[in-house]
Amino acid sequence: MADMENLGLDFGFRVMDFGPTFQKLNVDDVIKSYRGAKRRLFVFDYEGTLPPLGSLPSPSVPSFLTLEILAELCNSADNTVFIVSSHKCDVMERWFSEVKTVGLAAEHGFFFQWDRSSSWQRLYDAVDLTWMEAATKIFQYYTDRTDGSFIEVKDSAMVWHYRDADPDFGLMQAEELHDRLKDVLSNFPVQVVNGKGIVEVKPMGINKGVMVEKLLTSMMTSDRHSVDFVLVISDDRSGEDMFTIVDDFYSLSGPGAAIDATTVSCTVGSKPSHAKYYADDYNEVLDLLNRIISQERTSADVTPPTQPGTETKQ
Repeated sequence: MADMENLGLDFGFRVMDFGPTFQKLNVDDVIKSYRGAKRRLFVFDYEGTLPPLGSLPSPSVPSFLTLEILAELCNSADNTVFIVSSHKCDVMERWFSEVKTVGLAAEHGFFFQWDRSSSWQRLYDAVDLTWMEAATKIFQYYTDRTDGSFIEVKDSAMVWHYRDADPDFGLMQAEELHDRLKDVLSNFPVQVVNGKGIVEVKPMGINKGVMVEKLLTSMMTSDRHSVDFVLVISDDRSGEDMFTIVDDFYSLSGPGAAIDATTVSCTVGSKPSHAKYYADDYNEVLDLLNRIISQERTSADVTPPTQPGTETKQ
């Protein structure tokens, strides 16, 4: 990226500096671009972006306000809204069952569903999961010696949670676990990833960025209008792949090079990121979305009424 500088690697993290174009999100500018767009894509990383980060193993259930905002965004035929999460399909479908037209991507996008009437699809048809047996033994060893930790087994990944463990001991165990997994699973096509209070093993090539690329490509080939407004918001490192993909897609050498599009990539919290903008917290994200919804309502209210004598005859 032109506006970022990679400084080094430590414990699996990409250490990044602030880019010169990184700035506070300007809501008025976003609203202006939203109004001028014909086809829009919203992608929200779930935890920490819409609700506050919850305490595991009971993660944040979306509030009524969150569901209401998502439903309102989906009301416009020009909007496609997707929630991307690390959670499993059944959890996502249960949480968002009332919002029939919001798209869902589970397990970092390995599974995705365009709306509640659609079946779940897989990002890839064939994935090697033979590594799980070896990983299970290693995860169990560190769970047994770390109070407050537990293992989550997904269809495509395994996660060791230590957010409720002693902070210092939990981090030390996570470092050991990370190194041990990378060593033992070095011959398998997997990634060993560190996140907020987790160590995760998942198949190579599965990330939220690949999911966003899938959405953009699908919409570009099937829609009457090309996507000319993209808003992507995330609060952690797993969202960095989404920010990069959006920039690459609309770059001079990308599939969307010929489209005059506005791309708004936003991280939650002022921290080094590939995003162009930041919001201070999830409350600012909800405020932005409320402003967009208000704009939609205003546009509907000012639509000129049909003049007498101009009704379409059947």
